Amino acid sequence: MSADTTMNNEQEHTLDNTSLTEIRALFERVTYLEAVHEGVVAQITQLTARLENHALNTPSRVPATTPRIFEPKLADPEHFSGDRLKLLDFLTKCRLKFRGQPSRFPDEESKVIYTGALLEGVAFSWFQPFFAKATTTEQFPPEIATFEALAKSLTTLYGDPNLEITSEHSLRNLSQTQDVPGYIAQFERYAQYVKWNDSAKTDQFYEGLRSNVKDELVHQERPKNLADMKLAATRVDTRIRQRMMERARNTVDKKPTNLSPTSHFQSRPSSASSLPLTPSRTPSPATQSTPRPSGIPSYTPDGTVPMSLNTTGPFPRIYRAPLTDDEKQRRRDNHLCLYCGDPAHTAINCHRAPKQSLRSRSVNETQFSFDIGQSSAPPSEMGTNDGTRE
Repeated sequence: MSADTTMNNEQEHTLDNTSLTEIRALFERVTYLEAVHEGVVAQITQLTARLENHALNTPSRVPATTPRIFEPKLADPEHFSGDRLKLLDFLTKCRLKFRGQPSRFPDEESKVIYTGALLEGVAFSWFQPFFAKATTTEQFPPEIATFEALAKSLTTLYGDPNLEITSEHSLRNLSQTQDVPGYIAQFERYAQYVKWNDSAKTDQFYEGLRSNVKDELVHQERPKNLADMKLAATRVDTRIRQRMMERARNTVDKKPTNLSPTSHFQSRPSSASSLPLTPSRTPSPATQSTPRPSGIPSYTPDGTVPMSLNTTGPFPRIYRAPLTDDEKQRRRDNHLCLYCGDPAHTAINCHRAPKQSLRSRSVNETQFSFDIGQSSAPPSEMGTNDGTRE
């Protein structure tokens, strides 16, 4: 055998030994990793079992998340004491409460207890024996077993036994006394219990409207159903009320403000019929310039102003200057007639005072009826052909 062949054999033997060593090392490493893996798996299994046991034995401190429900805030119904007219409203408000806040009334028992707490007077006296029986037997009687059963029992006691007939009668006699929305509310309150068709309700609704609303509805095509009739009447009524407000506002704007009595009278048009409320007592120029007949003094000894006779007209008229306040007081203190100054009588019994109301006479003069008395002159000298007297 040659040297080259021997060398090759030795190299192959060395390579075989090296490969076997590496393979063994890899095998041992894989075996170790498998053992480690099995140990880790065993630990994970144990930890999982512990966690499951701990979760079962320990109550959860974190509550389960549930969606939050927002419920409207509804006022409690008014207490019911047995008034027949308020029963339907009471039951309807209770139903609204139950539907709007379902979390507060999860079962029928809570609804019955809530409704019973709102009863008072004779109504609660009727409810009390049934509830006392329920607390004893732990079972509600049929009359109050559910809310609808309780509502039916209350309707039997306090409701209208002839509700449909009564509603028809009320609907036929109903008429608009306020605005149209208020009339609609009253109409629907009775219409829900009658068995009329839409056409009959529409005709009855129209009959109850005010005359001014009907007058405005004439200018448009008449609605064919109740819903359209309500809408048309509401629009017309709104326009009418807006117009009334405009008229009232215009009337207030035209009224004079901060005017004195003098300026008020001066602003009024001058006419024969528009006179001040208090007529002036100042004598007219014609009266002042009228000369007194001869023989009549300007002042009498008692200080009074005598009456003067007007001879310029067809009838005798007596003029007298207004009395001063001092003169009026003097006559009252001396018990004299406030008109002629005679102590024998008062102004009420004065035969020289005018017999008619002062309002029917001129502002500046007063006509009197009086007795001239006996005179030595003949009748022809007492008057002339034109009717004047001297």
